[in-house]
Formats: sequence, structure tokens, C-alpha cells
Amino acid sequence: MPIGQKVVVVGGGHNALIAAFYLARGGFRPLVLEGREMVGGGAVTEEFHPGFYASTLSHTLGPLRGDIAREMRLERYKLEVFRPDPRVFAPAPDGRGLLFYGDAAKTGGALSHLSAKDATKYTEFAETLEEFSSVFEHVASITPPGIDHPSPEDFLNLLRTALNVRSLGKRGIFDLLRWGPMAVADFVAEFFETELLRAVIAARGIFGEALGPWSAVGRKWRRSVQRTARCRELRWQTAKKSRAKPWFPVWTRSGRFFSCSIQGSSIRCLRCG
Repeated sequence: MPIGQKVVVVGGGHNALIAAFYLARGGFRPLVLEGREMVGGGAVTEEFHPGFYASTLSHTLGPLRGDIAREMRLERYKLEVFRPDPRVFAPAPDGRGLLFYGDAAKTGGALSHLSAKDATKYTEFAETLEEFSSVFEHVASITPPGIDHPSPEDFLNLLRTALNVRSLGKRGIFDLLRWGPMAVADFVAEFFETELLRAVIAARGIFGEALGPWSAVGRKWRRSVQRTARCRELRWQTAKKSRAKPWFPVWTRSGRFFSCSIQGSSIRCLRCG
């Protein structure tokens, strides 16, 4: 596609805005069309009661990649990421419950009243996810290689992927091949004996899926690892400055008009009507 050509993006959700950001950054002229009165899709914040605001759809930051957040320089637009601690509370029918903190050792200590074995294994579990997350973090950041005519960049990405996998060692590679197609329920059962703990951790692997924790599709296990990678990698640092890009329009069905611009490595939207 020739540089400078107009590209129509249907929908003004967060994924569409990111796509428009990179299209404009690459020299194209994106036009975003949105049916609602606001842009943002699942990432919007709306007032559900006078004076009370909440994310309408997304309950967690989740899949936002740190490198994209830095390149868009979201911190310049007063984006604030809340990191509650404890992060999760899971009540049990008997009146007890589980508390999950940002610190794995602290979470392990909080689990000791349910199972001393699970309290010890939790730190090992967190370290395992951290180790594997680097591999999935790399895979998620590259463009899938061309099958018929792979480019030199495709071969370079495959080489880097192979080196990342090799860094896991023989035991890690064996676990990667074994856990990859495994149902997430089976995966957590290898570490923990408490049913409530298994359920809470396995739930992270089925967010946004139409399948259950016992479905033998490795994607759910990979999603758990990828979320670990993205939570770890989200550091709001300023990206390197680049040449400013033109404004691109965003029209909503109600007739409201937003003008969005790539400024440096940032996207900026102003409502103009």
C-alpha cells in the first residue's frame, strides 16, 4: 500500500485507536469511524451514578503492552494506573478467603491458613510464570512470519524466538512443550491442592474466552503467562521523540467529531463538535 494513502478504520475502540496511531506514524492517513458518542471502546470510563465513575467494560489493565504504552506516551495525558494491594480477594463458603498481593512471598504467607503446601508452592509458581513470560512477551511483540515468502526480518525474529526458548534450558523447554496444549485447570493442579486457589488462578486463563478451564486448549495457559509478562512490563517511561505526524479525523455516528494527532510518539484526540 503506497505511503500517504487514506485508510478507513471502522470502530473507535482502543484497538482501533492504536491501529490508527501506528498507521499515522507510518505515513498513512487513517480515518476512524465510531458509532458511539465517545471513542475508546472497552477502555472508556463512564459515570454510572452522579459523581461515580468506572470502566464500563474492562475490569483490569490486562493486555496493554508496555512498549505500546511508552510509544504512545500515555503518561503525558495523565493516565494513572491503579495497583491495589491486595489485588484479589476470593471468599470461601466456610467464611474464610484468599488474598492475593503484588508480592508473591506476601501472597504465599496469606495462603498458609488454608494450606502450608500451597503457601510454599505459590512462590515457585510465580517464579515459573515470570521465567516463561519473557518468551511469550517476545512472541506477542513480533509480526507472524510470512509462510510463502518470509522476509529477512521474519528469519531474524524466528532466530530470536529460538534463542529465547533455548534460554529456558532443557527442563524449561520440556515444560513448555508439555504445558502448551494443557488445559489451565490441569496446569494449576500440578502446583496446588486447594480447590479455591486453583479456581482463582485458572480464572485468569479464561478471561475473554468462550471455553472453560477444562478445555484442552493451550491458549488459556498462554494467556495467563502473557498477562504476567504484560503486568511486569508496564513501566510508564517516556519514549524517544520522533517527528510530528498529521492530525487524523474520528467521526461518530451522532455527528460528533474528534481530531486526533500523532505528536512525537503520542496520540492526542480533541472533540471538535
